[in-house]
Amino acid sequence: MALRPAYFLRKALESIRRTPLLQLLAVSTIGVSLLVLGIVVTVVHQVDAFTARWDAEGRLVAYLAEQASPAQADAAREAIAAWPEVTSVRLRTPEEALGALRGALGHGDELLQGIGPELLPPSVEVTLRGAADVEAVGARLKALPGLGEVTSVETGADLIERMRAVRGLVRVGGLVIGTLVMLAVVFIVSNTIRLTLFARRDEIEILQLVGATHRFIRAPYYIEGALQGTGGGLLAVGLLFGLHRLALAEAGVLPDLAVGLDGLTLPPATVLATLALGAGVVGVLSSHFAVGRFLRGREPG
Repeated sequence: MALRPAYFLRKALESIRRTPLLQLLAVSTIGVSLLVLGIVVTVVHQVDAFTARWDAEGRLVAYLAEQASPAQADAAREAIAAWPEVTSVRLRTPEEALGALRGALGHGDELLQGIGPELLPPSVEVTLRGAADVEAVGARLKALPGLGEVTSVETGADLIERMRAVRGLVRVGGLVIGTLVMLAVVFIVSNTIRLTLFARRDEIEILQLVGATHRFIRAPYYIEGALQGTGGGLLAVGLLFGLHRLALAEAGVLPDLAVGLDGLTLPPATVLATLALGAGVVGVLSSHFAVGRFLRGREPG
């Protein structure tokens, strides 16, 4: 029998219409499973973006001793700003440091009651053209003539190392979760197709009697599996967008969350499209296995 795409699509849609609750359950379960994978991918994307920003733009903070005078700090700021590796320099007073700390704590700023700015050291925040210059500039800061009052320099190197370690762990976890999710999609689609095959076994036997090939019999179920997988993938992407907007809204309503959520971004559109379309491909493969098991032992067409 000749392959007829319109016929195959019509048969697949008929099968879906016959079992709407089963199809809805399958798509919903696939969507929730892929949503978990999408959240993991988003976390990996955030960690990668954070690490890339630090790698592309080095930052360090030099903390001054209490005896450092405003004149010394201003002189140091002007000297540092003239260095070729530096893009910007900011002198932060103890009062500004305390205000920034209160802002970061949000509603938890009551923890700072009774703490005055005199407990915080003045600092010089330096932004560099690249992270490769951090160590060298940090050493120059400590030895800067006219600013022998630097007590410590925070380069952020430890934070970057920790973030890279976290990125590695998240990626391994993502691989494990991705494998489990794909197996779940295979299980869901395969069992849904097998139920459909069982319900239409008489029709399939008639098709075989009139000479239908196995490829002809398989085709509608390939389409059904692709629709289930892609539908679940699109549902997962939609839920991911909804959670993203909810997170940003919560950041606006709850200042305590703003620091952690206002920079939250979704993975690129190509990654989200791959998530949805990849689920469709897995759906086709799952259908292939399910129909093959059903037709096993029969005379191939």
